[in-house]
Amino acid sequence: MIRVQLCCDCEAARQKLEEELARCGFECVREGGDVILAVAAAMRGCWQSRLAELARRTDAGVVALVQSCDRQAAERGLEGSGVAVLPGDAPAEILAEVLRTAAKTGERLCAVRDELCRTREKLRGEKIVARAKLLLVERRGMTESEAHRRIEKAAMDGRATRCEIALAILKEYGF
Repeated sequence: MIRVQLCCDCEAARQKLEEELARCGFECVREGGDVILAVAAAMRGCWQSRLAELARRTDAGVVALVQSCDRQAAERGLEGSGVAVLPGDAPAEILAEVLRTAAKTGERLCAVRDELCRTREKLRGEKIVARAKLLLVERRGMTESEAHRRIEKAAMDGRATRCEIALAILKEYGF
């Protein structure tokens, strides 16, 4: 079941949407939703910038419901933020489909962010190994390939990662 977090300052609008979403098979939650549904007409202040900031901070799909006459202005104001804009008078079936799509997009975004974290961590490890090789070349007079082989062999012999061996080398030389 897809969890929808409603951002709506108007309690009457919130209740009506919660009932409609429940009929469509969604669960409404106060926080931590798979999708964030913001009712722009019922939000006070600079709702576009608040919503764009929320979209940057979350992996959830974000959808804004706006009055039909304000849709183009909202789309311009939210351009590049990843927020889907939908007229508030859209049929429930369309809203449900957009929410499902936003949830799937959020899942994909989460997977991409996880992959990015793994890639950054791998790059960080490679930089550490490169620094350790450079130290071995400069301080021990090894060639780059000899330094590489030394780190590889120490990692295999010690059942450690190349990064762990490189960190030990850096520590040995006071880095």
